[in-house]
Amino acid sequence: MKRLAGTHVKVGRNKKDLADRIMADIKEFKARTAASRLVMIWCASTEAHTTVKPEHQSLRAFEKALEDNSPEISPSMIYAYAALAAGVPFANGAPNLSVDIPALVEMAKRNKVPVAGRGQAQSWGS
Repeated sequence: MKRLAGTHVKVGRNKKDLADRIMADIKEFKARTAASRLVMIWCASTEAHTTVKPEHQSLRAFEKALEDNSPEISPSMIYAYAALAAGVPFANGAPNLSVDIPALVEMAKRNKVPVAGRGQAQSWGS
């Protein structure tokens, strides 16, 4: 049973739109604060347990699932995707799959953005 209610909830056409809005927030925050570097740390509520599904196997499948508003794409995955797309390192501070799926590892490697969490850390250099 879900008993969570947020006060600042993003609304969009689909999960891809939500990721785009998060990327815009990242860009605006960096400009407003004149930060030279950012890192995103996921420390929100633990999500329902899931396993790696076909939607998580490749970046192409993941992006299609974002467009299709797939229930297999969790909030932490949307934030991880947005961070990696924006070139922001992502650390998972919860026991969620989050960035620990082949699609987002593929994106991190492609964009040379470090990821960490769930007992692993990886960096692909800049």
